[in-house]
Amino acid sequence: MKSISSWLIVALLTFPACEDEHNNGSCPSDVDFGDPYVFSSGWCGTPPFVPAVTLQENILNMGVSYTGGCEEHDFFLKNCSTNSTVYLWLMHDSNGDACEAIIWDYFQFTLADEIMDMDRIVVLDTNCEDSVIVKDNQG
Repeated sequence: MKSISSWLIVALLTFPACEDEHNNGSCPSDVDFGDPYVFSSGWCGTPPFVPAVTLQENILNMGVSYTGGCEEHDFFLKNCSTNSTVYLWLMHDSNGDACEAIIWDYFQFTLADEIMDMDRIVVLDTNCEDSVIVKDNQG
């Protein structure tokens, strides 16, 4: 089981192009989230409420939950861009973990200047309906 609950990862400096141009926070069609996970603000009833995804200056904070407990899980911050919007998402590799304990993890990613310079930053949710716009300088 993972003993580190917070990682600092510098986002990639290159922007692969998204296959589709979306400006409303929905998912481009070429996004691969890997194994299942959901954004989670922590254990139920734990005050104070902390949003699952936040951007503080250039630090992206993400709380996620997933099933597992028998293998080390890997998460990678991925991105693509269209025009002045960058889409960010987590790629989850469970490494074949079939255990069913509910795991909660918290990640911090330092975003590169190239990402922060974009007008809009959208963090994509795995169901593509609850994506979070963490920065929006578009008129």
